[in-house]
Amino acid sequence: MDLSIVVPIYNEEKLLRNSIEQIYNFLKEAKKIDSYEVICIDDGSTDTTRQILETLKIQYPDIIINQKRPNHGKGYSVKEGIQMSTKNYVVFFDADLSTPLYEINNFIDEMNNTQPDIIIGSRNNEKSKTKRSFKRTLISKTFAILKKLICNIYYQDTQCGFKFFKTNTAKDIFEKITINGFTFDVEMLVIAKNKDYSIKEKPIEWVEAKTTSLNIFRQVFKMLNDLFYIRKNIKKGLYN
Repeated sequence: MDLSIVVPIYNEEKLLRNSIEQIYNFLKEAKKIDSYEVICIDDGSTDTTRQILETLKIQYPDIIINQKRPNHGKGYSVKEGIQMSTKNYVVFFDADLSTPLYEINNFIDEMNNTQPDIIIGSRNNEKSKTKRSFKRTLISKTFAILKKLICNIYYQDTQCGFKFFKTNTAKDIFEKITINGFTFDVEMLVIAKNKDYSIKEKPIEWVEAKTTSLNIFRQVFKMLNDLFYIRKNIKKGLYN
């Protein structure tokens, strides 16, 4: 399989070098991947993330880094990375590697066996193996209820940061993405549903990273507002 790997990054100086090294070590041994590209999208980091990426570019000359720009949000970064991707398939996941890299092999098998357009990782499936705080579990379950009520989206886990696409599908969907923040996942699935793309939910292993820069509570009200924004767009038929 030919695979583009998109890694959205914001203020991850504490873990970035180790994560990129793990990605390349995995790719060296990945027998199911024929060719690959690693696309790192720096979302206007204010720490030393950018300098670390430039240093890593020397160690890994084929790594692809976006042009320096201001912070816009995770959704914007993922969209930028997908637009830059050139392989037949594309996966994106968080820089903290909360999902083990071997899950890429499992998703490749799923894609080859069932041929969906999109595979989304699920931490809420009974077969999932997850370790996360009570705070994060509570927020996740609350958001799952709200997205069903507000946007009529019934997938178990829309916010898992591990998703796998046929690249043409991803590019088609992300052309219509308007949300730059974390709720872009919900908007993405609404668009995919309206375009009749096949979506497979797959249980994954996931461990909450203690070093991540994400402040969950800071995002809660913004995400709730985004859900009502998506519902308004649904009613207007903007995702058709």
